[in-house]
Amino acid sequence: MLFNSYEFVFIFLPLALLGAVLSNRIFGKNSAIYLVVLFSLFFYAWWNILYLPLLIGTIILNYFIAGVLIRNRQQSRFRLFVLLFGLVCNIALLSYYKYAGFFARNINYFINADFPVLSLAIPLGISFFTFQQIAYLVDTYRNETARHSFGEYSLFVSFFPQLIAGPIVCHKDFFYQIRHKRFMQWSNIGFSIGLSFFIVGLFKKVVIADRLSVNADILFDPNINHTMLSTFDYWIGVSSYTLQIYFDFSGYTDMAIGLARMFGVKLPINFNSPYKSTSIIDFWRRWHITLSNFLKRYVYFSFGGNRKGEMRKYGNLAATMAIGGLWHGAGFTFILWGLMHGIYLIINNIWLKQKFRLNVKVAIVVTFFCVFISWVPFRAINMDQTFLIWQGLFFNYSFHAPVLYPSLKIPLLTILIGSVVVFLGINSNSFPLKIYKKRRYAIVLSVMLLLSIVSMSGIQEFIYFQF
Repeated sequence: MLFNSYEFVFIFLPLALLGAVLSNRIFGKNSAIYLVVLFSLFFYAWWNILYLPLLIGTIILNYFIAGVLIRNRQQSRFRLFVLLFGLVCNIALLSYYKYAGFFARNINYFINADFPVLSLAIPLGISFFTFQQIAYLVDTYRNETARHSFGEYSLFVSFFPQLIAGPIVCHKDFFYQIRHKRFMQWSNIGFSIGLSFFIVGLFKKVVIADRLSVNADILFDPNINHTMLSTFDYWIGVSSYTLQIYFDFSGYTDMAIGLARMFGVKLPINFNSPYKSTSIIDFWRRWHITLSNFLKRYVYFSFGGNRKGEMRKYGNLAATMAIGGLWHGAGFTFILWGLMHGIYLIINNIWLKQKFRLNVKVAIVVTFFCVFISWVPFRAINMDQTFLIWQGLFFNYSFHAPVLYPSLKIPLLTILIGSVVVFLGINSNSFPLKIYKKRRYAIVLSVMLLLSIVSMSGIQEFIYFQF
């Protein structure tokens, strides 16, 4: 089930919210927790009920492993064995569904073998709920967690606003909030703020991102004859995708935060105007913030971080970002995207040692350009298409009329409007609280909601759902 679908907006969400509030008021918080877990499992099963046992199984397994770690705090060697067992189980599950086919194909190619190549549908959200549970196990091993009920842990993993595409939630913040009296309690201001975030995110997704996707998909179509294209075709197509993924992910994040807020939960900020970044380091503090924190805490620091010299630090950065790229998808294009950002971060760290600093506006332009060209392998279907599009962007001097975009005014206008919002607008989490009480804001939200509902007829998945 998608946030941007009629069945979610008009049936699922009202029933889940009403049921949680009434259950909490009549039967108590524990009943409300289990009811929201049931709604979340139903939400997940809507996509493919065959993968529901997979989600439930990982919840039971990891809860059991965490319990063993908590009960044996004094047995260090045994706890280490239990932790490694848990990590292997989680990583093996993720690898089987997401990477088995990729590795088998490449082993067959490089050593001329004939291993069977699995072609499995990737379970929705498997990367997110796996990483979240890995973080919980590691923190439990470090004695940074307390014992929680099975219902609380199940909600922590399956809470539907962030189940499929994050943000990756810190267990301390989440468990503290669901034990707070505000959880599942009706709040006019909480509902108003949550609904506002949801409407803004829905508008970003269905009105802006989905329209930009039309222009982006044309360029990245594998059947396109690149020898006939104009330079304008490449710049319009890549610019459209650069803005599409911004509004798609920003829209999802707003909707997730808004939905959770309606239930009395504040999810962490996961998106903060990343195209206004003044460096790549700044970009990763603004784009998918919770994933950046996860990679830093559980991968980069595990490799040694910056504690073992400069060269080791740079190697750790490159390796961490390569893993981050592979996390997004099983393909060399994603690895290339991760390595590009790893190299960017290395250069950024070296640059910081110099006394010379760029003007802020120049720094934003340089950073945006680096991010812009890196989106090509992220979106491309293979390496060949990546290099063809890079060549078209910078070495194709064919300035004839665009072939893919004969109605040039429409894509250019869409790109212009999107760029104005990106670079001159403010981030949703920066809205002052008093704005939610203004009538003009309510009118604007009503118009945005109406336009969004009309535009929901052609439903498209969020980009990050495929990861």
